[in-house]
Amino acid sequence: MAFLGLLLPLHLTLVPKSATFLRVLAHGSRARGGGRTLLAYLMVFAGTAYVSCATTKDVGGGAGGVGGVGGVGGGMDAGQDASTGGTGGTAAVGGTGGGGTGGAAGAAGMDAAMEAATEAGTDAPVDVIVPPPDVDVGDPETCPGQLLFLTGAGPFSAQASRSMLGTDDAVGSCGGATGPDSIYRFRVPVDGLLTITYSTTAYDGVLYVRTTCGTTSTELICVDGVVGAGTETIQFPASAGVDYVVFADALDAALGGLGFALDVTLAPTEPVDSCDGDTIVLSGSGMSQRTGSATGGTIIRVDDEDGSCGAAMARDEVYQITPDVAGLLTVTTTPTSAWDPAVYLRESNCTSGTEVACENAGADGAAEVISLRVAGSTDYFLVVDGAADAEAGDYGVAVTLDPEPPGEQCSGAPVTFSGNSFNVSGDSSTSFDDEVGTCAGGGGVEIVYELNPPATGTLTADLSPVGFDGVLYARTGTCTGGTELSCANAASGSGAETLNVPVDMGVPVWLFVDSTAPTGGSFSLTGTIIPVTDEERCPGKQLTLTGSPPSVSENGDTSSVVSDFTCAGTCSLDGCAGTDAVYRFTPGVSGVASIEVLPTSTFNPILRVRSVNCQNGGSELVCHNVNPAGSGLTFSEFQMVPVTAGTEYYVIVDSVAASGTGTFTLSIVVN
Repeated sequence: MAFLGLLLPLHLTLVPKSATFLRVLAHGSRARGGGRTLLAYLMVFAGTAYVSCATTKDVGGGAGGVGGVGGVGGGMDAGQDASTGGTGGTAAVGGTGGGGTGGAAGAAGMDAAMEAATEAGTDAPVDVIVPPPDVDVGDPETCPGQLLFLTGAGPFSAQASRSMLGTDDAVGSCGGATGPDSIYRFRVPVDGLLTITYSTTAYDGVLYVRTTCGTTSTELICVDGVVGAGTETIQFPASAGVDYVVFADALDAALGGLGFALDVTLAPTEPVDSCDGDTIVLSGSGMSQRTGSATGGTIIRVDDEDGSCGAAMARDEVYQITPDVAGLLTVTTTPTSAWDPAVYLRESNCTSGTEVACENAGADGAAEVISLRVAGSTDYFLVVDGAADAEAGDYGVAVTLDPEPPGEQCSGAPVTFSGNSFNVSGDSSTSFDDEVGTCAGGGGVEIVYELNPPATGTLTADLSPVGFDGVLYARTGTCTGGTELSCANAASGSGAETLNVPVDMGVPVWLFVDSTAPTGGSFSLTGTIIPVTDEERCPGKQLTLTGSPPSVSENGDTSSVVSDFTCAGTCSLDGCAGTDAVYRFTPGVSGVASIEVLPTSTFNPILRVRSVNCQNGGSELVCHNVNPAGSGLTFSEFQMVPVTAGTEYYVIVDSVAASGTGTFTLSIVVN
């Protein structure tokens, strides 16, 4: 190191800190021919300088000394720039010039600028920012590795390269047991997605990451996916403040001595990447459909959330949707490339809210659709995830909200009567399945109507569905758990359904327009209240027998009453879908009652006689229809029934067909 005694120009560059490294550059003038550069690091504390280390670098061959010793040959330190060997010196008296030795080849490094300045014969300093003294820059040859600084404002990045790998110091779980390696370490400033690429051109590289350099159990990931030379890539979510150690290794010991490039990039976590996510704004008002949309991609995201139908480690993005009204929310997530998403929806709270839907039905490139009923002014959080851990890609999200129609839920939409009648229309296609009738409706969608009858009587309601199989039922008491009065599901397809139920003025009744399938449709619903008469329902109109023998005659009309009785009874095979009128009498003497129904217009009557209980078909004494079913003929009905004095009997004038109404005369004689 005798050359240090030479008088050399000295240039200092100091990065101001209370304690820092100072880089000292000393070099010979170009006019002196050849020279050597001294690179020294001094540690400065409170204005006092201490030499930390010194290295030399040959920057060019020197000319032979005139009359002196030979010029110093060009040379280089490992890993520095190549320089040219010096020329032999001219012999002086008693001395012989020696030949310079050529410098070994090396990759251009951080001192290339210094060499250029020296070769130009200038004294220009080179500014180099160095880390504070409490950070060990380190060496890529051994643990803890060489320190890399992530720079930028997000994304952050750092690069490293070498002309050759070092010695074999480490091994990854996927390879590198005998190959040479280089070691680098860095600290992540913020949470984000970390991407590390290791590119080789002449050998098979192995790339792995640990959190502690010398501890193999802290390995996070190891890749050797490319056969031969190429680029190995590691990508995973990184946490702020955590130190990561990267090993650039070779698969085979015979492949050392060849160069590589290492790139580190950190994409910071964005609001869409984690809860509560970005907001999808829905536009629209009133009863019109609301719409909203978003586009995104999970490739640069990290794994924050897990759904019941998705992968545990797939990357995801989060969106917040807040409907202003209750209705049918439909979310369609369509991949824009061939990858398989899984999507799920949470209610009220992004991280701990109840998962209300999760869809993973499609294959690569297929859309996933969530459709469910949502409440108004409630937050819902949509997570676009991957169906498998490696599934990620770009996508588009389309959101629609169809406000629920009036009467979608109990207590239903109010019905306005015109006199004793009403006529409404509706559409249940955007409704939900909340209720079910005793005859059908399970799994079908429905709309509810609330009736406040203006009169006491019998309500006849007619449903005409369009394109769906309708079900019609009525309840009293309460809408959801009240007593069912009747349920109609007689017609197939989109046939009409008819319901007859007793109503009382001012007592609410709920009508349910339901369906046998999850899809509903448009419909019309009409209703008429036939005010109650004595013969309309049990116990019926009171008849008094007079004379000797006791007798009575009554004119009636089944067109002014409704059907209250089913086909239970001794003549049920003939059918009894028509309307019916009810009468009652109590004989003063025991004997045989001759009972006749004589039609005075064209219809086919049925004669029923009961005792003890008007409504109970089990107490039926007679059910008679003399006219053969389907004959088209009209006959009077006549029966002789034993009766006991003081016992009440019920006579029901029914009809076979629903449209078979007409006038008649009822005669009773007791002998």
